[in-house]
Amino acid sequence: MVFLQPVSAARKRLQQLYERFQRSRVLSDWHSDVLEGFARILRPNVYVELGVYQCTTFNRVQRYCSTSFAVDIDISAERFVKGNNSKFVHGDSDEASYLIQGLGLQVDFLFIDGDHRSDAVRRDLTNFMPLMTQDGLIFLHDTWPESEHFSSDGYCSDSFRVPVEINQGALGDWTCVSIPVHPGLTICTRSRQLPSWLS
Repeated sequence: MVFLQPVSAARKRLQQLYERFQRSRVLSDWHSDVLEGFARILRPNVYVELGVYQCTTFNRVQRYCSTSFAVDIDISAERFVKGNNSKFVHGDSDEASYLIQGLGLQVDFLFIDGDHRSDAVRRDLTNFMPLMTQDGLIFLHDTWPESEHFSSDGYCSDSFRVPVEINQGALGDWTCVSIPVHPGLTICTRSRQLPSWLS
């Protein structure tokens, strides 16, 4: 009986860890649900996603958009792109913003999920903020790491610093709110935005 107690406690602890692992697997892509919901409601004309990996989020969102650009530095990501309205851009936000500006397009919906280091996120924002429509929305992924471990490179890195800078006015006339659930999603909009009939 004394011997079984530690085994039972260890089994219970393993079960708890397994359940936590399963929840984290399910919750790790909750941002895709949020982005798809926004796209379904707003029906963006131009959607850009920076850092598409295997296009899980991109393919869900592009269905509701007139034109979509999947941008990634890994050429192999192109094979995951779906949709007749979708174009793959091999490169980073420098190349993508140059291409979209050259096409004379403005972006309604931008999802930044590439390099999560704060300097890289700032660069992505600097490249694309001038290309956003007046009512455009920008989403930043991995802005709420649940622990210091997840704030390291390879996970969320230090992208959580960027929303604070946005709200302090360091990146122009924008404001944002972060959803405080790991790994985090930040929604950015122009800070003095009003309905068009009031403008």
